[in-house]
Amino acid sequence: MKAINHLHVRDARDRLIDLLKIGQTAPLRDLAVVDEPVIVAFDTPAQIPVNDSQRDVLYHLFENGATLENGAYGNGNKVELSTAPIQADKTLEIHARKRKAAEIFAGAPAEGHSTTLHQKISIKVGLDLLLKAWIANEEHLEKSTLHNATDARPRLVDYGAHVQVTIAKSQVGIKYKLVSLQLAQGWKNVDEIELSENEVTGNRSDIDLDTQSFFEDTDIRIKATKIFDASAEGNAETGFLGKALFSAAMENETDLNNHALSAEFVQKFNDLGREIDEATVSVNSAFWLITDRNRAEYTVRKEDDRLIIYEDLILPLKVRANANLTVSVDPAPIVDYAAPASVKILNTQTSADYQLFAGGIRDRDFLHGEIPPEREIITVNVPDEPDVQVLMPETNLHGNIPVNFSPTGLVQSGTEGTLELTTELLHEDSFILVRAMKSHFAHDASDPEKIIESAVQVKQVVAVLVRPNPDPALNLIVEMNGDKTNGSVLVDDGQPGIFYHFFTQPDDNDISLPAYFHKKDDLNPVLNKGLDALKIGVDFAITRNGEGDPLTVKPKPPLLATDPLSAGTELFIRALKAQTRAGVPLLKSALIKAVPEIHLENTEVESGKQTKIKIVNSHVGDKYNLFWNNALQRAWKAGTGNDLTFNTPAINSDMTIEVHIIRDDATSISVKRVVRLFVKVQSN
Repeated sequence: MKAINHLHVRDARDRLIDLLKIGQTAPLRDLAVVDEPVIVAFDTPAQIPVNDSQRDVLYHLFENGATLENGAYGNGNKVELSTAPIQADKTLEIHARKRKAAEIFAGAPAEGHSTTLHQKISIKVGLDLLLKAWIANEEHLEKSTLHNATDARPRLVDYGAHVQVTIAKSQVGIKYKLVSLQLAQGWKNVDEIELSENEVTGNRSDIDLDTQSFFEDTDIRIKATKIFDASAEGNAETGFLGKALFSAAMENETDLNNHALSAEFVQKFNDLGREIDEATVSVNSAFWLITDRNRAEYTVRKEDDRLIIYEDLILPLKVRANANLTVSVDPAPIVDYAAPASVKILNTQTSADYQLFAGGIRDRDFLHGEIPPEREIITVNVPDEPDVQVLMPETNLHGNIPVNFSPTGLVQSGTEGTLELTTELLHEDSFILVRAMKSHFAHDASDPEKIIESAVQVKQVVAVLVRPNPDPALNLIVEMNGDKTNGSVLVDDGQPGIFYHFFTQPDDNDISLPAYFHKKDDLNPVLNKGLDALKIGVDFAITRNGEGDPLTVKPKPPLLATDPLSAGTELFIRALKAQTRAGVPLLKSALIKAVPEIHLENTEVESGKQTKIKIVNSHVGDKYNLFWNNALQRAWKAGTGNDLTFNTPAINSDMTIEVHIIRDDATSISVKRVVRLFVKVQSN
């Protein structure tokens, strides 16, 4: 026997009362509506069922005392009431109004008794995943006038930076957080990594989410969560902001779990003009991630009895390389002349490439007294000498390399640990700067392979001191008086900025003041260094002016005063840098060889006449020539062990003729010996 519906019995009773006009009835208030919240997608109408509706009763939805939309008359069974599109959670009531009994059977609608049903209807809005969002207040990776502050194009930040993500017109009550997807176990699994400091609840206005620090390029996704019933486990909806592209049948789930795409999937992508190639499928407990060769990514989620494929809203954040690295010169910051320096960089990144740049340390960069305020200095220890201090060069973290720096050595990739880079051969004291470069995927739909580079200059700059050249093109000139020098040594072709100390024994005392070769001006290489650029106790040395403007003309070579030095004396030389005191003994010594007997055939001649110069028993290995009027006057004659003779020019006045003697010996420093001969013109 069919169960009796008590609502139908009570409705029949009321209709009989209305028919007999023996009383007035009101609509029944305990009709069955929905027990659970009605869940609708954002901005879509909700359908509210009223079961066992009464004939001749008009049902309306009410909110805060106001009628919503058109109502519907009951039909004895279920009727549905439709809302306008819903954008926020609502609680509605159903208002029921019955026609007057006197008019019911006449068919004319008229107001009768009205009431409100007992059961209220809770409408919950699902997620609006089409919200706009952007990374706020950060520069774009690619500079373009087409970009604006609220677009989703890639942004570029410094290593370790926090950013703020703005979500426009957030949904009330929806919880938002920032995440990234990270492939695990190769590419087969995908983990969801939380990026935001806190979850933020929507309020119908723009909201901001603050992130944790970023150290590598990251694709930021926005995860939205709607909890419909906090007391019911799993009664929530989650999703990433983005748009749904298409749906697929549930039987494709098996393929996805096997990290494959069915032909149906591939064809649907192709139909949308999104051809995917060499795609990989990674699995998460809540979704699948599809990544294709062109780096496009899609997520797949179960919804009811379908698989929905989404193109997530991705906010690409590009992170510059770490500029706060520890840099040192290994094993020590002093190297030999024309040798490379090895630079050690700690905690490098595998995502970055590293390049060394070298720039000469100018004399004005060295400090020999008070340190200027608010300037950083680099200190280098020089064994057995005071520490060297130089001003840190002014560099720009994001700017171009300073103009006086040039690349040195090879570009190398980071290792997640220590990286050692080698410079090219260094010939001068140098600052070494490290440039760290990264290549970023541009997310340019028109050019999927497009890469944009960023670079930073590592903040720590190191100084490398270079010892003097141990084998310079140095040459000496001495004047011989018999078997000894006249007590002076002219030193030429030394390395600028170097003092040369002379000894008759390697560990003995200097035989004279050192010879110094001045540098040109730091800022204008045409000029000699002026007094204002020299420092007493460093590079202040009096020079012999050359012929011409002393501001530009090279000074004469240093002339050292010594005791007369005997033929056969070997001179040992130590080179010392004026600014750093870094020194080195020269590889070669200078040997003052004896000269043979040299004399004039006649020391007095008639005006206009010539005479002869005779070299007795010339030395094999030596070469001889005559010098007057500031020039060599004859071809060189090689010593033979026998006598050599030179004719003088016509003598018209008293004059001094020099005999120059040189010896080609690659094993020692060149020493030119000079013998002066005075010729007198006879008086009448």
